[in-house]
Amino acid sequence: LGTPFMCLRKYRFNKFYRRYLHCTASIYHSSAEAKVINDKYDKFIVGSDQTWRPKYVSDATYYYLGFIPSNAKVKRVAYAPSFGTEEWEYSPELTETCKELIQRFDAVSVREESGIKLCKVHYNIEATHVLDPTMLLHKEDYLSACGLELRNDSELSYYLLDSSDEKMAIVNKVCTDLNLRKNRINTDTENSKASLHKRIAPSIEKWIGGFAHSKFIVADSFHATVFAILFNKPFITIANKERGLARFMSLLQMVGLENRLVFDSKEVDDNLITSTIEWNEVNKRLANKRTESLTFLKNSLA
Repeated sequence: LGTPFMCLRKYRFNKFYRRYLHCTASIYHSSAEAKVINDKYDKFIVGSDQTWRPKYVSDATYYYLGFIPSNAKVKRVAYAPSFGTEEWEYSPELTETCKELIQRFDAVSVREESGIKLCKVHYNIEATHVLDPTMLLHKEDYLSACGLELRNDSELSYYLLDSSDEKMAIVNKVCTDLNLRKNRINTDTENSKASLHKRIAPSIEKWIGGFAHSKFIVADSFHATVFAILFNKPFITIANKERGLARFMSLLQMVGLENRLVFDSKEVDDNLITSTIEWNEVNKRLANKRTESLTFLKNSLA
């Protein structure tokens, strides 16, 4: 299935994208277009998410701005790219190539604390730890853009990228203990065996609403955890080792909520489900890190 299917699968997202995001025309890197790019732009930012994880991208050098000529007088900035894991997944050859490319950057930041060590050990680069860009905005920004309000309906919203019986057992236990109904936020967009209507992604409004209107969140997704924190919703994050555990650990340690991460259903007890999260402290930590991250970004582009 090619491009028409991909457009249909994401048509609700594309509708939001066209309405609110004002972007330049797409430019596809090639040697023929390198001069055009460098004549037109003087700053390049790479990031975020797991763009520095070779197994997740077709060509990692692209995310080290390898398409820009070495002598180009442009500013290169890395904002919050992620290696996704504490392990080094680069081949010796790719390591050498990316090490050379990263030396050309004017400023380097990473999304996880573990990324600082990886940059130092393998690139001899001092990187800065910053927030995922979704956390640079406040919950009010998302609510305003989607025309939503923050409320606590009697529902548990769950966001599972890799669903299983054990994960659903956690969802069902929380629903039973708190007398909540279930609401699934995401769809089977990655499941090639699912029918088309089940693979169409939800609208941005519905996606955000899943967090803004719920009383509790269960997720195995990094960004679902991010939005549970942004909207100050009690949550349980199920460790997703295959998709990269380091990013979960770094995020939760930063806001002091490591205890919300579980590895199996046996860890989910009544105390975890009903315990109160000190959101004032969480929000204070987040605000401080947001200030640091925005300062890094502004200074890097100055």
